[in-house]
Amino acid sequence: MRVPELIELFSTRTLSALHLHFLMSPAQLGWLLDFQRDLLQPGLSDAQRAT
Repeated sequence: MRVPELIELFSTRTLSALHLHFLMSPAQLGWLLDFQRDLLQPGLSDAQRAT
């Protein structure tokens, strides 16, 4: 099992310039969050998707 990309992005020192870019751009951060949510959705139960 891989660590979700969002966690990896914000916890890897060599990616600090990239994560700072996402933090400085609300549109890009929104895209990143949507991307990660879309990756995690298939593993959720119906009850988890409803919340």
